[in-house]
This record gives sequence, C-alpha cells and structure tokens, in this order.
Amino acid sequence: MAVKSVGAFLYVLGGEGGPCKIGWAEDVSRRSRYVPVPAGSTDILHKVPVAYRYALNAERYAHWLLRDHHFRNEWFSVEPSAAIDAVNKAAALNFKVVGRIPRLPELHNL
Repeated sequence: MAVKSVGAFLYVLGGEGGPCKIGWAEDVSRRSRYVPVPAGSTDILHKVPVAYRYALNAERYAHWLLRDHHFRNEWFSVEPSAAIDAVNKAAALNFKVVGRIPRLPELHNL
C-alpha cells in the first residue's frame, strides 16, 4: 500500500476565548461534526495542510507546546490565537523521525 504524502490537516476547533481542540483529519468539516464538545462551540478556527504520514506527530507536538494548558483529551484552555500558533509551529516542522520532539535550539530557528 502506498503511503500518502499529502492530504491531511492540523486543525483548531473552538469558539471565542476557548477552550480549543487541536487535532488532525483528512476532512476537517466532517470531523468537526463528530467532536464531543466539553464547552463552547466547535467552529473550525484554523486548518493547515500537513503530510499525511507526519500528521499524528505534528498533532502530538502541538499538544506538547500547549501542555501547561491541557483541559481534557485534545482540548486546551487557551485563546484561539495560542492554539493557532501551536498548530502553525507544528505544521512547519519536518517530522522525518517518527515521534521526535525537536530540541529547543531547533525551535528557536522557526
């Protein structure tokens, strides 16, 4: 079976003021219809394309960036701008090594 190289998105769902959900999906609109909502709304606030094969690693990295604001499951008690920033940073990284969290000096170059 061929590995997909594109076709996934990191996304931020939520409402004004948070909380925000960070996840990945091939079809964000479809995924947003089935998200259990702990609070607020599930508007699609942002989505950014990522390689399918690295989507899970990028999602985990975005979660790691917001680890101090973890609310429940994939939800974070942050303003949408903070969640969007984390998703953009995660999508910009090249996750060729499965599960690798970049070292801090690498992050300062973003």
